[in-house]
Amino acid sequence: MTGRPRYSDSLHQSYMQMENSALVLAGFALTALTVLISVYSNNLARVNDMITFFSLSFVLLVVVSLLTYFRTHNLFSFLCYAFRYASVLAIGNGFLVFFLVEMPCAPLVAWIYVLFIIAFVGITLLDLYHYYLWWKESRR
Repeated sequence: MTGRPRYSDSLHQSYMQMENSALVLAGFALTALTVLISVYSNNLARVNDMITFFSLSFVLLVVVSLLTYFRTHNLFSFLCYAFRYASVLAIGNGFLVFFLVEMPCAPLVAWIYVLFIIAFVGITLLDLYHYYLWWKESRR
């Protein structure tokens, strides 16, 4: 573990969990990309939006796992949370687009993802706002 600052055991464990969960979700996004590309290899234009969302999620999650190296700085810590939330939102949007394009006869499933996205955006904004308040207070 060269290059990483020394933290307390619990803080180090928290950073490692953040990095591990980001890499697991990145693997999920990469698996979804692989399945989409292999199943729709003859008509990739049809799944272009889904590929974009899962690619965005994969890239953001890899960036989050790399940003955990710099979590002692509040800005990088904030970016970890923001990028992780953005990547989960991209996964939700990818599934929403999939169900809208591939299963238009099942609008209830699409509505479930619409409600998930609305709730997730609200909770994320609230969490990031509270993080911002904590960050602002800790700078004093």
